[in-house]
Amino acid sequence: MAGAYDIWLVGLSIVIAIIASYATLDLAARLTASRDSAAPYWLVGGALSMGIGIWAMHFIGMLAFRLPIPLANDIPITLGSMVPAVLASALALFVIRRGSADRGALLISSVAIGLGIVAMHYSGMAALRMSPPIRYDPVLFTASVLVAIAASMAALKLALRHRPAESIAAAMWHRLAGAAVMGLAIAGMHYTGMAAALFDAQSVCLASPGGLDPQGLAVIVGGGAILIFLFTLATSALDETLQLRATAIAKTMTQELQASRVHLEQSEQALREANQKLEMIIQGSPLAIYTRDVHGIVTGWNPAAERMFGWRADEILGMPLLTVPREKRNETESLRQRVLNGENFVQAEVRRQKRDGSPIDISTTLAPLRDSAGQLSGYLAIAADITERKRAEEEIRSLNNELEARVAERTRQLEAANDELEFTNRELESFSYSVAHDLRSPLRAINGFSAILSEEYAGKALDATAQDYLQRVRTAAERMGELIDDLLDLTRVSRAEVRRDEIDLSAVAHAVAGTLKSADPQRNVDIVIAPAAPARADPGLTRIALENLFGNAWKFTSKSENARIEFGVVTVDGMPAYFVRDNGVGFDPAFGDKLFEQFQRLHAEHEFEGTGIGLAIVDRIVRRHAGKIWAEGAVGQGATFYFTL
Repeated sequence: MAGAYDIWLVGLSIVIAIIASYATLDLAARLTASRDSAAPYWLVGGALSMGIGIWAMHFIGMLAFRLPIPLANDIPITLGSMVPAVLASALALFVIRRGSADRGALLISSVAIGLGIVAMHYSGMAALRMSPPIRYDPVLFTASVLVAIAASMAALKLALRHRPAESIAAAMWHRLAGAAVMGLAIAGMHYTGMAAALFDAQSVCLASPGGLDPQGLAVIVGGGAILIFLFTLATSALDETLQLRATAIAKTMTQELQASRVHLEQSEQALREANQKLEMIIQGSPLAIYTRDVHGIVTGWNPAAERMFGWRADEILGMPLLTVPREKRNETESLRQRVLNGENFVQAEVRRQKRDGSPIDISTTLAPLRDSAGQLSGYLAIAADITERKRAEEEIRSLNNELEARVAERTRQLEAANDELEFTNRELESFSYSVAHDLRSPLRAINGFSAILSEEYAGKALDATAQDYLQRVRTAAERMGELIDDLLDLTRVSRAEVRRDEIDLSAVAHAVAGTLKSADPQRNVDIVIAPAAPARADPGLTRIALENLFGNAWKFTSKSENARIEFGVVTVDGMPAYFVRDNGVGFDPAFGDKLFEQFQRLHAEHEFEGTGIGLAIVDRIVRRHAGKIWAEGAVGQGATFYFTL
């Protein structure tokens, strides 16, 4: 008797096989990654899900089979056929849980699982209760067994295959491909076994028919199986998500712990290095460094302290501080209490004693020391020997006192000398003024009688020689008159009261230049004056100064073809310095120090007239303004006179 198949149910059985295979591979991955405590639950749940899936595929495949006679399935036998599938699935998951298997173990496991599937298939066929019984083609029967074993081996290899870390999408595609291979292999085994079945032409089905048609029963079984698969996959996905989250948290915590450990090790290493450096600094420091506990016992003593005070470390450690003289103990205790009471730094200059009893002055700084709990455990002291400095300070104080006494005595002497000098200057000025004033009367007589003789006896009683002598007398008298006038001017400048007003020296310079041009209109001199030269000075005295400076420039440019006189102001040392510059005959810088002395001339009288008083008057005016005057020049290159007020 020939059979046929419902194509839709065949397709549904293959889909169920593929879904079951996907769920199996997913469960295999979860079982491998699960904790030991959760493994039995995944093993039991996975065996049930996988066994039911394989059984559902075979059951739907049986429902897809059609014979010319009515067919039904014995319910107890059909349900009993599920047991070999569950046991085979449990064996498969157990092998997968172990994680690896050699070829022999893999072959034995594949045979056992394959035989379990074969037992499930043919016990399910027996549920038809055919009469006469179903016969099987030996070749196809053997082929179905081999297909079952091959499918089992393929499933185990796919489940045991190790893959490096891959993305979720890649893992899903690999799992789908494996599920398709496994599903088709399982379906191939079923339909190979179905092809091996031989039905007699007079065969009848003795199983009691159910109330549902095959299609409805297939939908119910298939839907139930799919729901079980979905529940299994959802449970697996949830567990995977939770495990991934737990793994991520554990990884993060591990990384943080590792980072903390590395940081702690680095900190400990840095602390050790810092302590080593600190110890090297303390041992190599030229300053005495020692530590004491809260009771005043010495706990640290560096080599510099040994050299400074004379006690070796092994002699003073564990002892009270032996460097404090008896009369200084209260002072030392006061400093110690200040540190113990919370002051961060206590500085003082104190006297101590060495081991040999000799005194030593030190500058010391005290700082508190605290233990790991932050409690005060003592203090650190750093000391520098300042004995020589103290001795030098004492000598400096003594010298300062002596110097102050000498300065006071010298000041008194200078004040007395200054008073005497001022008195002498006043006497000299009065004398000069009196002499100059008293010389005018006889000088006027000499001038007058000389003029009368020259006019009344010209060409009569006086011969040429007498006339020459008389002219010389008159010239000398006029010269003396000029000298007397200049002396009087110098005296007036020295005695005049200085009144400081806001003035414009450029305006004064314009007035002086105008006077010179009016007095000698034949000369063509280029006079350049700065637009503004403000100053705070005496108007009358500064005009006299500019008259003498411009007069000098006018006089000493008389032999220049393109005579030029310039007045301006520049900044020297942050102060305005006014200047008068000319392009006249200049002067030899070697004799520049004589320019401002009275009656000093650097040129012969027959070359340029003058008394040698003009620049002395300018110097006196500048000094009375507490200023300075100086000159720059060279022979044949003109001269520049600078002055400040």
